[in-house]
Amino acid sequence: GAQISAMQGETARAVQAIGGIVRTIEEMNSITAQVAAAAEEQTAATREIGRAVSEAASGTQEVSRHTAGVTEGAERTGAAADQLRAASAELAQQSEQLRGRVDRFLADIRAA
Repeated sequence: GAQISAMQGETARAVQAIGGIVRTIEEMNSITAQVAAAAEEQTAATREIGRAVSEAASGTQEVSRHTAGVTEGAERTGAAADQLRAASAELAQQSEQLRGRVDRFLADIRAA
């Protein structure tokens, strides 16, 4: 009886922990989507700025150099967002695997 109660308590804690992991992953997915959207907007704005600057001051190398730096920064932000999205997807997959293991564990306990 005591062992079963202890296992039930541990199982409940594991389920709660998995729920917390899932919520964290969902939050990360949301943040990743926001970062990706912001990076895309920044990239589009940077391209437009670059076009306008080129038309208005085609001979000004300093402006072009700054614009290129902003574009590079936006591209790095986009790459970082892609990496964050990939990491988030990996965490989601691992969470699902963990959930499956816990479900099998609970099924084994119930069957015993």
